[in-house]
Amino acid sequence: MDQRTRTLLEFEEIKRAVGDECLSALGRERVIDVEPAQSVEEVQGLLDRVQEWSMLFAEGLEPHDLVFPDIREPLETLRKPGTVLESEDLVAVARFLQSAGILRRSLRERGEIAPILAEESVALPEPPELIKTVFRRFDATGEVREENWPELTSIRSRIRDLKQRIAETARRFMSDAQLSAAFSTDAAASKEGRTVLPVKSDHKGKVPGVVHDVSSSGRTVFVEPFELVEQNNALVAEQGRYAQEVRRVLRELTDEMREHFADLETVVEAVVYFDGLRARARYGYVRENRRVEPGPIRLMQARHPHIPRASVVPIDICPSEGIRCLVVTGPNTGGKTVALKTLGLIALMNQFGLFAPVADGSSLPVFDAVYADIGDEQSIEQSLSTFSGHLTNIARYLERAAGRSLVLLDELGAGTDPQEGGALALAIMDRLLTTGCFAVVTTHHGSLKRYGYAHEEVENASMEFDSESLSPTFRMRIGVPGGSHALEIAGRVGLPEDVIAAAHRYLEGRRSDTAQVLADLQEKEHELDRLRGEMQDRQDALDERAREQEEREAHLDEKRRRIASGKLDELESFAAEARSTLENLVRKLREQERPLTKEDTRAVKDYIRDLDQELAARRGELEAEAESSAGRSAETPTRDRAPAGTTVCEGMSVRVRSTGREGHVVRRDKKGRWLVQTGSLKIALPESDLEPLATDRKPSAGERHVAVSVSGQRPGPQTFELDVRGLRLHEAIDRVEQHIQDCLAGGTEYTSILHGKGTGALQQGIREHLSGRTEISEVRFARPEEGGTGKTVVVFRF
Repeated sequence: MDQRTRTLLEFEEIKRAVGDECLSALGRERVIDVEPAQSVEEVQGLLDRVQEWSMLFAEGLEPHDLVFPDIREPLETLRKPGTVLESEDLVAVARFLQSAGILRRSLRERGEIAPILAEESVALPEPPELIKTVFRRFDATGEVREENWPELTSIRSRIRDLKQRIAETARRFMSDAQLSAAFSTDAAASKEGRTVLPVKSDHKGKVPGVVHDVSSSGRTVFVEPFELVEQNNALVAEQGRYAQEVRRVLRELTDEMREHFADLETVVEAVVYFDGLRARARYGYVRENRRVEPGPIRLMQARHPHIPRASVVPIDICPSEGIRCLVVTGPNTGGKTVALKTLGLIALMNQFGLFAPVADGSSLPVFDAVYADIGDEQSIEQSLSTFSGHLTNIARYLERAAGRSLVLLDELGAGTDPQEGGALALAIMDRLLTTGCFAVVTTHHGSLKRYGYAHEEVENASMEFDSESLSPTFRMRIGVPGGSHALEIAGRVGLPEDVIAAAHRYLEGRRSDTAQVLADLQEKEHELDRLRGEMQDRQDALDERAREQEEREAHLDEKRRRIASGKLDELESFAAEARSTLENLVRKLREQERPLTKEDTRAVKDYIRDLDQELAARRGELEAEAESSAGRSAETPTRDRAPAGTTVCEGMSVRVRSTGREGHVVRRDKKGRWLVQTGSLKIALPESDLEPLATDRKPSAGERHVAVSVSGQRPGPQTFELDVRGLRLHEAIDRVEQHIQDCLAGGTEYTSILHGKGTGALQQGIREHLSGRTEISEVRFARPEEGGTGKTVVVFRF
């Protein structure tokens, strides 16, 4: 990536802010040094891992109690054979290894939420037993834990006894009445770890001993009486044994840690890696940023990261499909430069593995380089003017830019004669198109506005200006160039009215037809916005009426269902009563004196059988009516009628005219009626009540068939829309896979999958399942008016 561009876009500030989120000094150092990725695989891999960290933050499952001290100096010491770590450094390395173990265990336990991080956590080796020994010998500050060290405990006891004996000897000297006048103070002193007595210089002969020091005034000498010499020697010897024992253990622990140096380096690299991912996720999480998906340039509600949220107007940067160069015009202070910087900075953030200040549905390609020439730039050392400085930069970019580059040029052609500057700007535009890169340029040149209309891969855009309030709205309008509004702005900022009037007179007669065209286009654009608003209001009203109609139909269906259910209960009651009456009649006949003949019994049985058959037929009709009423409002016919003249046959898909339900024909019964399977019921119906459907294919649950045609073209092959909302991910993947196979078999050009937004798990899982398939040429989100990020469009390759 171009270093000058990164500085110009203030990307280094972003990196420093991410580095501040790191838990380790090594992690911060690495984050600041690393470059943005340049391959799609690397960028998406980074973002996948950052997204898993973000989910851990959102669920409150981030690993805690992680402390990674700065161990760069201890590492350098360990690299040198024979060196010994101080206790503080030894504890710092042990604490680093201990936190690495906590991180490893925490990530492995989060496999359901963060599967990638859990799998990669195996790169963190288990902490060696060595760290337990370190923490048993030393506390967190590096101080010795004598209670866990028997050798030091006994030495410390002897030192304590010697100090007490030395203090008693010194007090005895100081309290001696014959010597009291010889001392300059009433307390003993310490010189180089030895207890001495402060004796007046003119009385030093009264206290025989070794003179260690003289005060700065020369009035006091510090004498170690011969009686204290032996005791001080013993104390120094014990203190030496104490230090020697500590040093011995430090050497042993250092040597043992040096044996694990390869594992230590592995741990450090793994911690730095996870620390960098965590810092990236933390940066985006606390700022409520969103992931930018792979795809064409489409920034929704984008904000400049360095401008406070409350102070910036979000901007949409959404060039049309197939556009490779955007020409942005509009007034000064209208936000053109901020728009350029926002696009460039978000592109760098995305390739650095950061979520960006955008709305869901935003996407960007992965650029191999970002080049920006923005603002005034003069070089006194090279004697370059502002214009020359810009050209120097642009020349370098034209030489380096390629098909995957992003080039951002502010005020192209400015700073020189308008005609020559405009001609030069047109030539630069030609060269940019030749390289195949994506470019965004801002300008005031009318020739560049016309250039946008003359080239298919170039599109005009403008920063909107409110002509009533005479102020910019900071919103970008794609497809319409804008005017500079210089005279209007001049009046607003206080330029004298007579000066503005004179400017208008100079402008009269010179104003090009282009200016009038732009004004007309802007007026038409406002009119279109008004019409769109009216159409939306009408659509909302129609939707409300449709909803009310559905509620009325649902109410009527429920009423029909209750009526049919009541009739069914009455029929069951009647059947039970009739059967009971017949049974009583037979019993009475048997009780009569006249014996019951076989003919009597057969007649009764025939009557019961006929009654049961009639009841069964009536029950089937009522159950079908009840089930039809319950499901009529929820089921919408999904297939067209068959061509006129189509006759009913076995296996055919049909619609029951009386109920509106769909089913398929099983067979013809003996009475000439057709047995139709509708849901869980089989009903015998006359052919007049059946309407043949155009296809025998049974639509799966949640699938809708939508015929698509483009204005001015013949209707193409059918495309299907699959609705998987409410399903679990594995269920949705099964439905999607079957749907894709059906579309491929039917020659479908493209399809769409309605998964909703929700938590994003269904959206992400389906897009990952579809990515990389050779039979699919494109996977993208739908347009905002068609569902946005709640719907994925799949285009097939034929």
